[in-house]
Parts: sequence; structure tokens; C-alpha cells
Amino acid sequence: MGGHGSGRYAAGLEKGKETVEQYTHFNINFLAPFLKKGKKLHLKAEMKSNPISKLIVDPNEMYIELEYKKDQEVIYLDKTPCHFGGYRYWFLCQCGKRVGKLYHGQLGFACRSCYDLNYVSQQYAKTDCSYFIWRMYRIANKVDPEFNKQGLNTNFPIFKPKYMHYKTYRKLLHKFELYRFKGERVWIKGCSLIVNRRF
Repeated sequence: MGGHGSGRYAAGLEKGKETVEQYTHFNINFLAPFLKKGKKLHLKAEMKSNPISKLIVDPNEMYIELEYKKDQEVIYLDKTPCHFGGYRYWFLCQCGKRVGKLYHGQLGFACRSCYDLNYVSQQYAKTDCSYFIWRMYRIANKVDPEFNKQGLNTNFPIFKPKYMHYKTYRKLLHKFELYRFKGERVWIKGCSLIVNRRF
């Protein structure tokens, strides 16, 4: 069994998969309110990787047309009935899967499986303090969206958002401190292993 910092990924011999956080994504929940109206719409959208000049949503023909500066793309839609009435909408990926999110890259808009993506959390091991630093950052970001400090010595945002209950704020603070404690424990364990190897 490997020790702290062991393994092909930790040694830098192999590169991990790309993550969904690195890609621009298209969420069906954004379009659901427009699709329920049943009217053809022309919307404006912005995307860093490839600017969209026009976005056409046609809920009757069940497709979305994206017009770029030099190209265009059509994304087909599907819907499934809900148990208590109404419908749930989906994107139809190029591979035929029904998905709630599509990611933009060299293939155009495609699902996570087509791009072979995973999540940042899947690339961290709980034996690495980087995992707990990342968890701390995610929790603090719920309180302050502009929070960008990362490290075990980072402090939790002191100002509670107006929309957040004190109970929720205290719960997030507790989780933040818990991950800090676990991260420090892993860091100390890693330091002790390095010291023992040298002496």
C-alpha cells in the first residue's frame, strides 16, 4: 500500500482527467421556464470559448439553434412526464444520451461522458490536505461568492449574507472548521512521515 504522496498521479507520471469545472456548460434548468411557455424565443447568450451571436429556442420542434460568428449548432431536446404532472426537459447529446448539462469543447456541446470529464473532488485523495483545502473553499464560497483564498490558515467569511439564516451560517462555519481540523491533521501526519524518513 502506498504512503503519503505516492502513486502515479502524485509523482507527476500521469496527468489526471480534465474536469467539468474547466468547461463552459449549458444547464437545462436555465431553459426550462422558457420551454414550458411553448413559444419560440430568440435569446442572447455569452460564452467565453465561442461567442454566441444568436440563440433560438423552439419548444414545439424540440430543438435549440446556436448561431456563432462563423458557424452554427443545433441541440435537440427531449422531455419525460413527471409523476405529479408536467414534463421534465433534457438535452439530447450527440451520443444519444439524455442529460441535464452539456459541456462545450472541440466536439461542440456534448455530455460529460463524451469529453471523458470528471469532477475536481474525484481527483483529490482524503490523504492529501489539498482535498480539505478545496472543501473549505467550496463552503466559504457559499457565503461569499468572491471568496478566493485557499489554505489551511484561511479564515471563514465574517459577514453573513442578508438572505442566509444564522442557523445555516453557523452550520457552514462548523463544516469549514471541521475540514480545517482534518486538513491540519493530514498535513501533520505527512510532515511526520517525511521527518521519519530523513532520520
